[in-house]
Amino acid sequence: MRRGIVLLLAFAVVGIWASAALAADPTTSTTTTTTTTTESTDPLGGYIEVCKQSAGTPAATGNFQFTVTDSFGAVTPVTVAVGLCSGPIAVSTGTATVVENGSLSALDTTGAVSATPSTTYITASAAGVGPSGATGSQTGPFTFTVSVPASTNGTLGTVRVTYTDSINQGYMEVCKSIVSGSGLTGNWTFSITGGNGETASETVPAGSCSDPLLMPIGYVKVQETGDMAENVTSITATRNNGTVNAVDSSNLATQTLVTDVVAPPAAGDTSQETLATFWNDSVSLKLCKWVTGGLPAGASYSFAWSASGPVGPPAAGGSSGTVSIPAGTSQPGNCVVAGTFRAGTVVTVTEAVAPGTKVGYISVNGSTSPTAPTIYTTGSPFAGAVVAGSESLPNRTIQVVLGPGETIVAYNDIPALAGALKICKQEGTEPTGVAPIPAGTLFPYTVGTTTVMVPLGGCNTVPGSFPFNSAQTIVEGTVSGITTTVTGITTDPTNVEVLEGGAVTQTNQPSLMSSNLGTRTAVVLIGENNTTNVTFTNVDPPNTPTTGGGTTSGSTGGTTSSTSGGTTSSSGGGGGGGGGGGGGGSSAPTSTSTGTGSTPALTPVATSVGTGVFVPPVVAGTTKTTTASELTKALKLAKLRKELATLKTNAHKLALTLALTHKHSTKHKHLVNQIAGVKAREAKLVVEIDLLVK
Repeated sequence: MRRGIVLLLAFAVVGIWASAALAADPTTSTTTTTTTTTESTDPLGGYIEVCKQSAGTPAATGNFQFTVTDSFGAVTPVTVAVGLCSGPIAVSTGTATVVENGSLSALDTTGAVSATPSTTYITASAAGVGPSGATGSQTGPFTFTVSVPASTNGTLGTVRVTYTDSINQGYMEVCKSIVSGSGLTGNWTFSITGGNGETASETVPAGSCSDPLLMPIGYVKVQETGDMAENVTSITATRNNGTVNAVDSSNLATQTLVTDVVAPPAAGDTSQETLATFWNDSVSLKLCKWVTGGLPAGASYSFAWSASGPVGPPAAGGSSGTVSIPAGTSQPGNCVVAGTFRAGTVVTVTEAVAPGTKVGYISVNGSTSPTAPTIYTTGSPFAGAVVAGSESLPNRTIQVVLGPGETIVAYNDIPALAGALKICKQEGTEPTGVAPIPAGTLFPYTVGTTTVMVPLGGCNTVPGSFPFNSAQTIVEGTVSGITTTVTGITTDPTNVEVLEGGAVTQTNQPSLMSSNLGTRTAVVLIGENNTTNVTFTNVDPPNTPTTGGGTTSGSTGGTTSSTSGGTTSSSGGGGGGGGGGGGGGSSAPTSTSTGTGSTPALTPVATSVGTGVFVPPVVAGTTKTTTASELTKALKLAKLRKELATLKTNAHKLALTLALTHKHSTKHKHLVNQIAGVKAREAKLVVEIDLLVK
C-alpha cells in the first residue's frame, strides 16, 4: 500500500510540473518532454527472487526466513524452503539488500520449535544473477547487496539471489547413572532432538554413557523414553571439562532436559562436548487389605503378583511372588511392601479365593471411587495408574503401572451370599447287550459329613447352604448288588457366578475344580446366591468272568448212579460256576429210577439280568446235594431278577414318554405316578434280592 501511494504521488507531481512548464514556455517542450520521460520512469520497476540451497552433510532442511530492503525500506519477510525459490518480489530500481534471518527449525529454551528464526547452527554463502549476469556481493555473514535494474518486460529482468547454507554441529553424550542401593540394571533409551529437525535415539546401559553424538549447535532436547513412568530423580548438564552448563532446563516429571551444544575447537575435538546425565532410582509396590460389612479384622488374605515390561525386569524380588496380609477395617487397611522394581513396570495383582467373601473395590494410590480409577496410557506423565481394561472385581485382579516412589494397591472385601448344591444322577450309553441300570436306583453321595440319596434319572439337593467360593468334595458310594462305572462328571453353571451390582456375573473360575472318575470324586466351587448342579453319569459294565470260575462252555457233568431200581443218564448238565460259567451239557437228566417208581429230574436254573450279579444254576447229579429249599430259592431269585429287568425297561420307556409331555398336563401327572410306583416296586425287589443272595 505504501508503494502504491508513493507511485501515485510521483505521477501527480510530474503531471503538475509538466503542465506548468508547457504553459509558461512552449519553446522548452523538448526538455520538458525529456524531463517528463525521465521523471515518469516507474520507481518500482525492478524485481528480486530469493532461492535456498543446501551444502554439506547433514543437509539443511525446513524453511528459512529472508528480508528484502530497497530504497523505500524493508519488504515483508519472505519464507523459502530448501530447494525452492520465492516468487518475484517488486522493489525499486537501484540498490537492494537481501538478509537471511535464519532457520525456522531451531529449538527454544523449552525444547519446542521456535517461532523466531535462528542463525545459530548455519553458515551461509550467497550469489546474485541479473539480466546481464552475475551481480552483487556478500557484505556480511548473512547479507547480500545487489543493484536492481528496471524490468521493462515484466519479470524477465528479475535479479535472483541464492543462499547456500551448511549446518554446523557440536558434540554431546547421554549418560545413565543409578542411585546407589536401588539395584537397577539393564538399558535405558533416550530421544534427542536438535535444530534443523535433527533427531537421534540412544540406548545406554546403567552406569555408562553413549558415544559422542553430533547435533546442530544450539538448543537440544533430551528425553528418557523407556516409559513416562520412569523414576528420574535428577538430571544434570555439564561440559566435558567439568563446568556446569549454563543452559539447563529440566523436568523430572516428563524426564526431559533442554541444554545446548557448542561449536568444537576443531573437527573431532570433544573437549567442549555437553554431557547430559539422568539419575534413576527404583520404586516399590505396596499391597494393602481391609474389610467391611462385618467381616472379621485380622483374617489373613493372600495375594499373588507378577511383573512384566514395558521397560524391563524388576530391580529385586524376581518377576513374581505372593504375600499374606491380615485385614484391617478401614482404608487402606494393613499393608506390606511386595518388592522394589524398575519404574514403568506393569504388575498384575490377584487376590486368592477367600470363601464367603468377594472384592468390593480396588483402590490405587488412595482412590476412593471403585468406578472411576485413573487409567494409564503409554506416554502419559503419571504412574501408579490402572492399565485400561485390566480391573476385574469378579476375578479379584488388576494391573497397575509402577511410578515414581510408591504405588499402593488396596483391596476391600465384603461378605458374599451363600449358595446351594444339588447332585444329579443320569445313565450313560450302555455297552451292547447290557441291560439298563434300573431306573430310580438310589445312589449314595457324601458331602462332608452329610449323605444324600440320589435316584437314577433324578436330583437331590444337599441340605443347608455353603459359603460362596468354598470348595466342596462329593464322593459317590456304591449300591449293593449293582456294579457301575462313573463315565463323566459335569457342573452347571460351568463357571462360578457372583453378583456384581445385583447382576449375575460369571468369573473365570471353573465350577468343577477337579474330578476323578476312578474314585468317583468331584471337588466343586459354590456360586453366590445360586445352585451349583453336579451331575454324575454312570453305566453298567458287561459281566466279566473271574479267575477260578467255570469254563465258558459246558461239559459232560452228570455222574452215574445205579440202584436196583434203574439207571441214570450219563449226559446230565454241567459246566458253569464261579462268576461266569457257561451252560450245561448236551442234555439234562430225565429221571431217576427206584425200586418203587420214578421222580422228575431237577432242572438247572441260571440267570443274569445285566445287574452285574450272577446267580449260579442248581445242577442235578453233582457231588453237592441240592435240596428242595435251595431249588425254590433259586427259582424265586430268577423270577425276581426277571421282574426287576422288566420293571427297569418299563421305567425307561415311561421316562422317555414323560420327557415328551407337558409338566402340567394330566398325562404328565399320570406318568409321574406310574414311575413312582415302578420305583417303589424296584426298591422292594432290590431288598428281596439282597436277602436271597446273602
